[in-house]
Amino acid sequence: MDVARAIGRRVIARSLRRVSFVLALAGVSLVGRAARADAQPAPSGSSAPAPSSASAPSGTSSATAAGSSAPSGAASPAAAAPSAGAAPANATPAFESNVAAEPPRRWYGWQVMICDAVVAPQAFFAIKETSTILYITAGLTYAGCPMAVHLLHGQGREAGLSGGARIAVPGLLAGIGYLVGYLFPFPKKSGDSPVTYGALTGLGIGVGASVLFDWFYLSREEIPLWERAGVRLRPYTDGKTGGFVGTF
Repeated sequence: MDVARAIGRRVIARSLRRVSFVLALAGVSLVGRAARADAQPAPSGSSAPAPSSASAPSGTSSATAAGSSAPSGAASPAAAAPSAGAAPANATPAFESNVAAEPPRRWYGWQVMICDAVVAPQAFFAIKETSTILYITAGLTYAGCPMAVHLLHGQGREAGLSGGARIAVPGLLAGIGYLVGYLFPFPKKSGDSPVTYGALTGLGIGVGASVLFDWFYLSREEIPLWERAGVRLRPYTDGKTGGFVGTF
């Protein structure tokens, strides 16, 4: 029994030594393979087969090789896409104009002032002499002469506004003055009439306001195009024929 045990122990010990030796060899082999795998360089991109039939040049990346294998007429996506800040090639430039929004205008109120200057002596003598004829002529000159001036300048709307303002505004303010004199009679001398005084005061204020409105607001016209272009015309005659000459 003792001999059999001793023999069994020796067999087991030998078997264990052999297994240990085999495992050691396997471990050394695995470590060596791992070391060789780490030391071996990674394969370059040029070694990888390209999708096309022609292989990419060595030392270039696969993306560059794909771009070089594309047809020469086709642009790359990066080159074809416009940059974010660049304007399209066919964009229409913004139109800029140096033409004035409104044509130039000129003032001719001095001609209306002449009309009113003619009215002043007529009104003075009409009040002084109590002449009905002078009242009528002064009134017609006061309202009609400025309207004629506007019409001669081709300003029909201004002519209507001028006549309407010169008649309506003094009449309205005279009526208001009459009411004020009637409702609030101020202390007066014997023979004075508060309503007459109020009406005359309103009339004078209305005439002054309408005249100033006509002089400085209505008496403006657009300068004709031919004058802005420098065209000048004047009559001409040599005793036998006549016509117009000018500069253009």
